[in-house]
Amino acid sequence: MAGHYVRRHPKGLALYIRGCPLEELLERHLELRNRVMKELGISAVQDTSLQGYRERVRQRMKERRQAFLERDILGEWPEAKRIEQEGYWEWLGDYPQEAARRAKGKNLRPLMELSPTYRLPQSDALEKMGKAEDSGSTDKSDG
Repeated sequence: MAGHYVRRHPKGLALYIRGCPLEELLERHLELRNRVMKELGISAVQDTSLQGYRERVRQRMKERRQAFLERDILGEWPEAKRIEQEGYWEWLGDYPQEAARRAKGKNLRPLMELSPTYRLPQSDALEKMGKAEDSGSTDKSDG
């Protein structure tokens, strides 16, 4: 279980409940998946061929491996072990942020339209801000 935690992916959903019957776990996961698909306006993969399945697994493994390599595994391991001992974990990936972004985006207008005096900051200022945020950030969340 701890290994799954450090290999989590922003586009993946995971549900871990120790001792939960497999049928109930599947039912809860499908309910979550259906809610996410409805809110984001996406659908499940329609290609159910063996070749399509193998290609999707290969692609997911590649993405998970990349996500794994980008993590501070030693820094995240205590949290992974805590979750494993707790016996419950629900990973929603980028879904909450994406749902919020889409909900807010329906009512947003470009800033230039709202304030004609607004000017975009210089690109080098944006780069400096990004570097300052990266070096000062202690947030270990995935997104």
